[in-house]
Amino acid sequence: MKTHFSLLFSFLLLIVVQVSGQEQPASKKIDTLLISAKDSLIFLDSTLIQEAVQETIAPPSLEVLIYKGRTYSLQANEIMLELEEPLDTSRLMDEIPVMERMIASIRERAKDPNAKFNFRYVNALLRILQSTEESNQELNELVQDRLDRLQNLDSLLGTMKKDDFFKYKIRDTLLLPTYSVEIENLKNNIHRIDSTIYRQELQSARYQSKLSSITIGIMELRRYVRAGRTQLEKNLLKKE
Repeated sequence: MKTHFSLLFSFLLLIVVQVSGQEQPASKKIDTLLISAKDSLIFLDSTLIQEAVQETIAPPSLEVLIYKGRTYSLQANEIMLELEEPLDTSRLMDEIPVMERMIASIRERAKDPNAKFNFRYVNALLRILQSTEESNQELNELVQDRLDRLQNLDSLLGTMKKDDFFKYKIRDTLLLPTYSVEIENLKNNIHRIDSTIYRQELQSARYQSKLSSITIGIMELRRYVRAGRTQLEKNLLKKE
């Protein structure tokens, strides 16, 4: 009886040892080893996410975040320096009112039924309109160049703003205080740049609108003056 009990006890003890001796899957051990301490510093700010993010997407490494932060900070500083040299409005403010007054004056004369043309007057008007058109084109090219550059800067800024880089944060900012301050300054600079580009685009668009009105006025007056010259030529032929 004792022999049977001893055999049964040994069999049960063997089963317990086998069960307790089973190891965890190797993959879990490998996954634990692959987790870096510095990667645990990074987390995805859920308040900045509009769409659900797949859990399988791994966050960027700390090195990538630092590199992007430095790169975008340099780009933002370059954009700010360029925006500090705005459109030269002195010439626009001087010449646009003169052209507008000239066009308004000729239009008033065109409305006068008693106004009389002669070849000297017609030729003088055509020269004035030609000179005005050349100045208008120069100013329009100046404004258009500025608008094109502002659009390029805005596109570059848009690429920076769409980067997922800004959705990631450092869990403990005290561990990397310099990086945290740099990113905060970068966000403030981007906001300031965005507002500056918008204001300068509005300013340039206003000048461009005035120049377009002057262009239309020159075209109308040129037709009016040429019609008067044609009538003078007809009258001259009739006399002959």
